[in-house]
Amino acid sequence: MINLTRKQRYGVELMLDIALHEHQGGAVSTLSIAQRQAISASYIEQILLPLRKAGLVKSVRGPGGGYQICRDLEDITVLHIIRALESRLTEASVTPKKNKIQQLWADLKTQTTEFLSTVTLRTIIQSSNKEHSLPMKKQI
Repeated sequence: MINLTRKQRYGVELMLDIALHEHQGGAVSTLSIAQRQAISASYIEQILLPLRKAGLVKSVRGPGGGYQICRDLEDITVLHIIRALESRLTEASVTPKKNKIQQLWADLKTQTTEFLSTVTLRTIIQSSNKEHSLPMKKQI
């Protein structure tokens, strides 16, 4: 199991929210995200700042301003978002593994990282659409 911070979990949710709603008129305001996600607008700004610095979103000023996704949805992975929101840099341990359990946890971390690097915003949206789509009724 991977331990994500609250900020990292919210970051993934905010990125998905922006991706789903920016087509409705350009930038997505922090106020509209706050209402949908039940998170304060100031906390959303704290989360979006490192995402903007990482080049995942951009801010748009003025009337109708807010945030937009900067890249194709296929090019933004969950791992990109998580890493942009890390509070500290984590590097692979250079010490040799002392026992098999430590190796197991290291292998789990590696597999989790590899998996998260394959899940894109587009993947999440497409799987969500499939889950929520209603079966077609047969025409008689």
